[in-house]
Amino acid sequence: MKRLINMTITALVMLALGSVNTFALSSGSVREGLLQDSNVESLYSIDDNFTMIAVRNAAVANGSFTVVREFSNGPLRYQIIRHPGVEPFVYKGSAVPSYSTVAMLPNGEFNLAKEGYSAQDLYEHLYAVCRKTNGTASFVIPVKYGQYKRLTKVGAADAFSYILSSKDGNSSWFMACDGALRFVAEKDYSFKGAAETVNIRSNRGLEGVSYIKGGTEAAALAAYRTKAVSAKDEATVLEETALEAAALKTDFVKVHNGIRLEAAYKTAKNGCGSVEIKKTVSSEETAIATVYDYQVCRNTAARLEERAVRPGST
Repeated sequence: MKRLINMTITALVMLALGSVNTFALSSGSVREGLLQDSNVESLYSIDDNFTMIAVRNAAVANGSFTVVREFSNGPLRYQIIRHPGVEPFVYKGSAVPSYSTVAMLPNGEFNLAKEGYSAQDLYEHLYAVCRKTNGTASFVIPVKYGQYKRLTKVGAADAFSYILSSKDGNSSWFMACDGALRFVAEKDYSFKGAAETVNIRSNRGLEGVSYIKGGTEAAALAAYRTKAVSAKDEATVLEETALEAAALKTDFVKVHNGIRLEAAYKTAKNGCGSVEIKKTVSSEETAIATVYDYQVCRNTAARLEERAVRPGST
């Protein structure tokens, strides 16, 4: 009789939640409140303490969590939130089967469009499987340090944010699970218009993947990432670049502290050389380019002019 009563209660809860996939939903939880909010179009559990919600109208008003990231895509506003305590694992508006039936995907290539999955759906599926088997999930994504990107191990919230905001399939990431069940999923880099695919391999982890694991290397690269070149350092580097181009009598490109310098040597006149240096400073969103004209006589470089240009111009 007791078992019958419990089964009846569970069925009623699932019926009330509609399309919500849930596991051990507790009364009064933050996620329970979000599931019942009519503004919330979809909800994904990132891990125990982070959740992503998609909101069509106004932001959700709730004092029990903190919005850590927010961005828009069409009519939807995506919010990654942090709640103070561990929350039950639920998801809403996802293509993933219910938590009670979700199972490991087969080895091989997983075509997102063909399977009707978004990238965040696949994240949720794999994370749910790892969680059900008491495994530990790990994530590796490309992180920009200066002009370059390096694969770096990050937390679940950073990984989910990257996966969610990546556009046109031009992204690559790894998700692994270690425990009773081991697997690794590798998102293929693809150009715009190409099918987004993920290679899934069982009984494998991140071994063989070259990435920054953290510690002193990550700290040094993070410091390099935010390092700014002072005005004095920049002037010195530009002058040295002009002297180098004049001495070699050739064109070259070099990178200093994440700044791209393109030196172009021109024919010498009256014993003096002419060097044009294009400096490009790039971020994820923008690029700014400036051209500097130098006259180099013997071992002295004098700046004549500087002007802003389009980053792609010559």
